[in-house]
Amino acid sequence: MLFIVFSGLTEIFSPLEYGLTVSYYENIQWDGAPLITETDATLSLERIHHHFPKLQSNYSILWEGAIFIPKTGEYSFIIGSDDGSDFYIDDTLLIDNRGEHTYRERSGRVTLTKGFHAIALRYMQGGGMSIFRAYWQAPGQKQTALRNAPLYVRALSPQARIGYGFLEICRKIALIVCVLICLIVFGNWLIKQYVLWQVKTQLLFIGLLIGLIVFIIYAFFSPITNAYDSMWSIHTALSLIRDGNSNLDEYEKIVKIYRYHVIEKFDNHLYNVYPIGASVMAIPHIFLADLLMKNVWGVDLHTFITQYVRGGIPKGLERLIASTYVAGCVSLMFFIALQYGLSRHQSLIFAMTFAFSTSAWSVGSRGLWQHGPAMLLLAGALYCLFCGSEKSRYESLYIGIAGFLLAFSYVVRPTNAFSIFVLTIYIFLKHKKYLLSYIWGSLFVTIPYLLFNIYTYHLLLPTYSSSTRDQLKPSLVALEGLAGLLFSPSRGLFVYSPILLLVFYGVALKRRARKWTALDLALAIILILHWGVTALHPRWWGGHSYGPRYFTEMLPYLFYFLLPVWQQIEILTGKKRRMLVVVMSIAVLLGVLIHARGAISEYPYGWNAYPVSVDQDHRRVWDIQDIQFLRGLFE
Repeated sequence: MLFIVFSGLTEIFSPLEYGLTVSYYENIQWDGAPLITETDATLSLERIHHHFPKLQSNYSILWEGAIFIPKTGEYSFIIGSDDGSDFYIDDTLLIDNRGEHTYRERSGRVTLTKGFHAIALRYMQGGGMSIFRAYWQAPGQKQTALRNAPLYVRALSPQARIGYGFLEICRKIALIVCVLICLIVFGNWLIKQYVLWQVKTQLLFIGLLIGLIVFIIYAFFSPITNAYDSMWSIHTALSLIRDGNSNLDEYEKIVKIYRYHVIEKFDNHLYNVYPIGASVMAIPHIFLADLLMKNVWGVDLHTFITQYVRGGIPKGLERLIASTYVAGCVSLMFFIALQYGLSRHQSLIFAMTFAFSTSAWSVGSRGLWQHGPAMLLLAGALYCLFCGSEKSRYESLYIGIAGFLLAFSYVVRPTNAFSIFVLTIYIFLKHKKYLLSYIWGSLFVTIPYLLFNIYTYHLLLPTYSSSTRDQLKPSLVALEGLAGLLFSPSRGLFVYSPILLLVFYGVALKRRARKWTALDLALAIILILHWGVTALHPRWWGGHSYGPRYFTEMLPYLFYFLLPVWQQIEILTGKKRRMLVVVMSIAVLLGVLIHARGAISEYPYGWNAYPVSVDQDHRRVWDIQDIQFLRGLFE
């Protein structure tokens, strides 16, 4: 485990960063201050269209960094563009393809020694078509896209190269350890032979081990971080720790770089537009990261972000924190399955399906936005309500904790008001004896939250809650949204996670067996309300995102209705059982492959902006010839 922790921390804080530094300019001379500077590994024009959809002409782009040459020899480089471009290596012009012209390719050859070499690629677009392509060819190898080359933001010194080699060894050891743990957990030998399997403490250990494995895969082996709307979550948490407030005045230099994106101003202070809940939940993580930075690197986290992190957005740390929330949710789903009556083996498969065949992987764990924390809180509330039966001697405690978690889920994501409203009625009708415990639990969150809003915004609720509510209007787009949220090729819930189609089968099984409970009805009502109200949003497709983002926090409820289906595997025999297993296996595998694209590849995210922003033409979500999760797969 020490190897895994070491390699993970090195991955997050190491100066070695894949890709090139890209700067975008609002002119064709690469002149003046860039609009934005970031790290890019795609060498494509899609990212500038993502950031600036209206900027279609008179702009230029500069990529710069280093390429690692694996062996000494003669290398070929090719660039093609419409309009102009050029290519420098070791500060020497190798390819001149400048000027305003139609698509044209130019190439150059150069002898390079093994090691790092500085490179720079420039592109300018005057008007008309915009195309840029770059290729390279190593000695004895086929020509391939330059984006597949070992590109880095900066070259490494010989000493750093030794450290990098050690890092790679640690990563491989971490992978081997992870695989071994998976084999141990999944192996039938452990299920059949381990004598302490039925001990409750052992089940707790297994649940936590499942969460740890999922966390490692999420955080260290799934490189995509979607930190655009969530970019200020860590800064807000740091401000709460350092200054006791949530304003971002101390980060205004960084805020200016991103043109005050998702920033609002109150009383001459800068605040994150989005709810504060995710930042509050991140405080323990940020405190530990700050402590680690001070004791290991000799610099606090605030200084590290403002002076050493390119662009001032610590994406790796954000992905790490988000991964802990979703991994914790996976562990809770394992315990919920056990509580429902599934075997340990089926509970394990159930939890892993939740982890890797849904948006939990491709959305919830990719950034510190609202979905991951909300998912964890709702799963926790569901577990408490499920366990808090009338026969339980801890019913009062379970109901009180459920109240706390549901109230906090609103602080994280206001759309969880549906869960609070419906489940409060459920508590009143089915657990009236412990209603006071529920209220007390919720007040521990509600009172501080209201006081914070009054102090900060001079309102009971922040502007995000009211502005979101005001956007919900019935229209023809809402009718399209009802279908699109479930079935559109690039945003449909059942397209991205086919296993969820069996939710209807699970409901039918419960109804047929007359096991339909008040909790079942409450969760079904919440899902229908969430679906309907989300369809009323003018951007029901979730803007620039991946798949059915708006259903991410509803996954614990949806999977709750899959429990009877999993139970059927243990009940059925013969041909019916084999047929069900085959159907479920295919559905799960398709979901894993689809969500792996969102967690591992950058290309599906370019779909949002190219050839035209999905927010400008949302009909693209229905285009079966350009499906988001297939973007870049066959290039």
